[in-house]
Amino acid sequence: MYFTETVYLPADKFPVEIDNVTISQIKELSPDNTSWEIDLGVPLESGKIYTLTVKDSICDCVEQPVMFGEGVRFCLPEKPVSGDVVINEILSDPPEGSDADFIEIYNRSAKVISLNDLRIGSGGDDYPTKSCIVDYEGGLLFPKTYIAICKNAELTKEQYYCPFPENLLQCDSLPAFSNGKGIVHLTDNLYNKIDKVVYDEKMHYAMLKSTDGVSLERINENAASDEAANWKSAAASAGYATPGYKNSQWTEEISNGQQFQVRPEIFSPDNDGFDDYTEIYCKFDDTENRVSVTIYDRNGSVIKTMANNELCGTEVKYIWDGVTDKGTLARPDIYVLKMQYWNLSGKTKSFKRHVGIARKKGAVY
Repeated sequence: MYFTETVYLPADKFPVEIDNVTISQIKELSPDNTSWEIDLGVPLESGKIYTLTVKDSICDCVEQPVMFGEGVRFCLPEKPVSGDVVINEILSDPPEGSDADFIEIYNRSAKVISLNDLRIGSGGDDYPTKSCIVDYEGGLLFPKTYIAICKNAELTKEQYYCPFPENLLQCDSLPAFSNGKGIVHLTDNLYNKIDKVVYDEKMHYAMLKSTDGVSLERINENAASDEAANWKSAAASAGYATPGYKNSQWTEEISNGQQFQVRPEIFSPDNDGFDDYTEIYCKFDDTENRVSVTIYDRNGSVIKTMANNELCGTEVKYIWDGVTDKGTLARPDIYVLKMQYWNLSGKTKSFKRHVGIARKKGAVY
């Protein structure tokens, strides 16, 4: 039998501070005295982010020095609901058959969410057949941040450029995801849906020779997860995947109020991450519109039908990656986009816009 003594640090020797919060006492926890228990003078507020800052020379649990002024954020997390967090990037076909699958998620809410309140899964249409808790240790997912949940985080760092390796989370229990097509589920611990993506290798850039090692990236976090047009192959210039940081194919929503917009008006569909596609945005005053969007070459021949009498609401967006209805890449030229719509109130209207395709020297069509 042995006895240990709890060591209380005097107030003037507290090595850390928390912004706008009084620390009432700090004590070293026995028997090894390698960790502290910090008692606060007031309760923490749910949803409020705090920063604990080092104000003296200390070492971490593996005796590495922690620099003066370094800080760590913490918070009382909130429970996630549907749409708070979205699936942002999917690598189901890792390079050379390795086990470097990863699923990236993005917190688009204002909440701080504990990763042990989220499950990632694969399989069934409505519920996952296999799933696991994202992080049993309860790491925090702060607002507007990314986490790549990796089957093999070290291998992911070797295979891809990872400017924020702290955003790669090792998850040995991550389910396997099929290469060709499948479903990614993001749920809470009661299997309530947070997000869901049905992916297919056909969503990749059509001119890719192989999807091996190429991730599917979400174009915009606020667009619907089930829109195939909201997913594109990661750019070649980014190394074909962007685990733990902003997607190479990300784009902002168009919101200047025009009824028919094309952006950019000149694009280069070569999957280099710069203007690889053009967005065709249609906005209407009424609901239940029937829309047709067609692309013509300079001879008046139809080369691509984006929509044919398609039912939509007050707005819709189409994305053209330069691939024709024949499955070939349109040649560099100026093309005409025509949008026509009608609705139950009898309103009918049509618009025309031009769009150009540019190419780099040596590109094959």
